[in-house]
Amino acid sequence: LLKAGVEGDRDPFPSIAADLRRRVSSLLRTLAEIVIKHSDSIDKERQSAVTRVAEECAEYDVPALRLNVACAYALADSRDLILQQIENALASSRRDTVIDALEAMDLVSRGSGSESVKDDLARLLTAAGEMVRWRRTTALWATLDAIGDVVRRHPWALSEHVERSVLAGLEALVTETAIGGEGRADVDPQGENHEVSWKLIVRRAAARLAYGFSEYYRVQGRAIPEAIQTWRTVCGSDAEFLEIKNEWMD
Repeated sequence: LLKAGVEGDRDPFPSIAADLRRRVSSLLRTLAEIVIKHSDSIDKERQSAVTRVAEECAEYDVPALRLNVACAYALADSRDLILQQIENALASSRRDTVIDALEAMDLVSRGSGSESVKDDLARLLTAAGEMVRWRRTTALWATLDAIGDVVRRHPWALSEHVERSVLAGLEALVTETAIGGEGRADVDPQGENHEVSWKLIVRRAAARLAYGFSEYYRVQGRAIPEAIQTWRTVCGSDAEFLEIKNEWMD
């Protein structure tokens, strides 16, 4: 039934399968939070049990990267393999897999603050920044929000490369998410929303990220880049949707 949540065409009760997948995903999220918050209590035996849960979920096609990340960082295990898995998941065409990877990145961002963890976060943020640069449509709204969350908590993580990538993506999204505009031919490869709805969701997330970046530049005492200025103009336009305008809090 869990697999049917992905392969809905073959399941007579797809809504039940989808609901079950959501519940299991929520449980994994909670378990990952527990592991992170109580890492001192996670020994090898408990790690083995949690890892087994993640492996069993993988058998049923339920993404569980966040749980593996929580264990790896709680026990300071070798993390290169798990980072590769997150990067691969970010490139997935499945929405739940990408969101799982973004939540795994969020867990990394709440790590110990050691230089090695900082390097790990920078690596993942670079991958997420590339997704925005090329506007990978799968869960793009979630990618925009995840980058904003990381930069708000850890301004140092915004490298020059990531900054350029995000600004380029935000600039393109001004026109690509405009209702009635030309947009993109590959707006919604999964059919998860129809085009207008998808554009509004992404446009709102882009406006939110642009505002977050404007605050970053203000605090840093830096000039506001043109892409961010453009979003400020968009959000101040009387012709813009109220939901978009409200994302800019001036």
